[in-house]
Amino acid sequence: MTDPESEILKEEENPFENYAAVVESDDRTIYLYLLPTQNENLPAHAVWLRNLIEAPDEPDQKSIQEGRPPLMHVQGCNHPEGAIRYESEDLDFVWFPEGNGVSLYHRGELEAILPTWSGREHVSGYSREALGYQSNTLPLPKKDSAIYQRLQDNLEFWDRRTKADDWESFRNGLLQHYESILGPHRQYYALTDVKFPVLGIVEFSLPEGILYATLGMSRQPMPGIELIKQEPEHFVRREIFLFSPKIDATGVSDDYASLGGALDELRSKYPGLLGRLARYPWIVSAALDHGHLFESGMEANYCDFIFSESPLPTRLPEEIMSGLMQHYSVEGFSLSPLFALPATQEDLLVARQKGADFWLEKRMRN
Repeated sequence: MTDPESEILKEEENPFENYAAVVESDDRTIYLYLLPTQNENLPAHAVWLRNLIEAPDEPDQKSIQEGRPPLMHVQGCNHPEGAIRYESEDLDFVWFPEGNGVSLYHRGELEAILPTWSGREHVSGYSREALGYQSNTLPLPKKDSAIYQRLQDNLEFWDRRTKADDWESFRNGLLQHYESILGPHRQYYALTDVKFPVLGIVEFSLPEGILYATLGMSRQPMPGIELIKQEPEHFVRREIFLFSPKIDATGVSDDYASLGGALDELRSKYPGLLGRLARYPWIVSAALDHGHLFESGMEANYCDFIFSESPLPTRLPEEIMSGLMQHYSVEGFSLSPLFALPATQEDLLVARQKGADFWLEKRMRN
């Protein structure tokens, strides 16, 4: 996208405001780009759509050297003589719910896919005009491919999200589930500094301490989970729980107990920190998972976090632990709790040197 003669035919930012889809022509060739809009560290992706001029006999190394989008060579395109240019009004995008993938439709027909796994195994995406596997581009999958069900799911997902009462229905259902286990909530914090995903933090007062829970993360799949899990369907809908025990609770470390009167001040930071954690996957377009570390940047102890899929390191009572792990369905997917364990800089150092599981196991033993 360096040619000053290029023309943007279609552009749209995803609902998370972290990626934009762009169809761009330079009068030689047309590409679909997926470009980060806020975080320059996010990867950009591109897939070839069509040539507008005659295809070269060999891969177009000259254009690459000149910093221009390469033409697809003869062996890779259905119309080696060149295809017609798109009209902007004939193009439409449909985003993957994770926000880091998009499909392009031309006059209502699927034209290309830049999937959430673009860039893996030397595949950029799929294009109707592609012929075989050339230049990291594949032809559109065969009609019996499972990806077409996923594309249909994408359409249905956004149809649900645009209904007027969708958020209220989701929020009320999940809050009712929380309260069936934890009792009435003490405080609800709405996160208003982000348009999508809509998020809240719920605070519960328990005899053993204070439990904070995100509400809204599981309303959409967590980006990147399919890249790190063998069975991602069990983990795509997640909410985060953060437990702060009473100082006199059994098993609380001496360091934590030494906070004394500063514990209330520390707890006042937790809703905001949990809000940052809730937004994080859609800022960096990557999943939070078991064993991951989160460094808040605050100097106070216990403002950093180590994540666990098991509630055991939290020292929550057994009946609460089993209740949080019981089946709750979100649009056909099981809710998958993730527990953020408050940690010090020393804890993070141990977890980095010996592994998060070593730190988690040690915490359960103490």
